[in-house]
Amino acid sequence: MASGPERSRQAAREAANDPRRYAARLDPVHADFLCGLDEPEGVTRGSGAGEVVLTAAAVAYLQQLPLQRDWHVDSGRRWIYLEARPHPLRQL
Repeated sequence: MASGPERSRQAAREAANDPRRYAARLDPVHADFLCGLDEPEGVTRGSGAGEVVLTAAAVAYLQQLPLQRDWHVDSGRRWIYLEARPHPLRQL
């Protein structure tokens, strides 16, 4: 069985051609953190303060992270959790 990070990378590869995009409004510090990560690719700034836009591949990656991590996306793609706090995730 693949490790958590490898499962995340595999999920992102499988979703690479998915055109869906998602957005969340976060605390600006959390937005800076998420946009500054090397992985996953596909996380960019949105139009408002603290808004981030994620590709489907980035969401798939974050869904596969172990729940013990400080950040992940729920299986329904409705919430992004940062430091155990949920933030609504909406499809654009």
